[in-house]
Amino acid sequence: MKRIIALILVLCICLSLVGCKSAAVRKTEKMIDEIGEVSLERAQVITVAMESYAALTEEEKEEVENFELLEESLKELTVLENVAAVEAAIDAIGTVTAESQDLISAANSAYDALTEEEKDMVQNVDVLTAAMITYMEVASRWEIQHYVDEFGDETENGYLVGTFTGEFSNTATTNSDLTVFVYMLPETYSSGYMIAFRLAEYGDHIATYSKYDLLNLSFKIDGETYGVELMGTTPNGDLYLTSHYAYEDDTLAAHNKTNRATAYNAFFNALKDNTGEISCLITIGDMNNIITSVGGSTYRFKLNGNGLAEKLAELEN
Repeated sequence: MKRIIALILVLCICLSLVGCKSAAVRKTEKMIDEIGEVSLERAQVITVAMESYAALTEEEKEEVENFELLEESLKELTVLENVAAVEAAIDAIGTVTAESQDLISAANSAYDALTEEEKDMVQNVDVLTAAMITYMEVASRWEIQHYVDEFGDETENGYLVGTFTGEFSNTATTNSDLTVFVYMLPETYSSGYMIAFRLAEYGDHIATYSKYDLLNLSFKIDGETYGVELMGTTPNGDLYLTSHYAYEDDTLAAHNKTNRATAYNAFFNALKDNTGEISCLITIGDMNNIITSVGGSTYRFKLNGNGLAEKLAELEN
């Protein structure tokens, strides 16, 4: 009998303790239980539940039995919000143009800041990847740089440089990475420009050649092919395309079957007017190498004039 009475007393004590929970605590627990499956649509419900919990006293907070559920819901909601923000930033890119750099950079930075779990949840990451590729195709690769004086100070005299990529092959390697710097240099004796190519093998090793090598540029614009001899200064000087060249190799000129001025004008105008992509092949070697494109050193790359006209106008003004 005494044991039964003791059990009844314990039960009463427990019931009294439960009954001691304040209305605020019971309300908060109910709000937490009603959260359900976490989603962006339930964000307001989760926020209100958190606000209700935050308004409790420290003693009341200790009495909330389902706080872990609220805590986990907040973590899940944060992940969903992070992912949604990145997806919105990617959607904001829209149609990619030469002016899309800031939007693409913002979206890419936001994506990089996500955890690996969050990155896996981004539904439109392929759109971001495609935008980055497209931007590289349409963005201007051209910028104005300035000559410096003997003291290393920048002068008012400027020139244009465009940066492109391609592949090169020689007796030691095949289809290796190539960076091509294309310079548009104002000529001092005319209103025209000299075009120079700097070939950086593996991105940082300037191509070399000897005084016995022929330097030839073949290029294609809108299906029409041109060929023209380049000039350069050994062992690793830039290769120059000009509208005139007093020391042109007659045999090479006959092989190219292209008037030098015609080739130069076609190349320059295609860049300036941005009428299309220019496919280029520079061959360094002997005549047989140039005729067969076998042996010697070959450099293949594509150029475009995106943004060049605007930079030329800025330079000339």
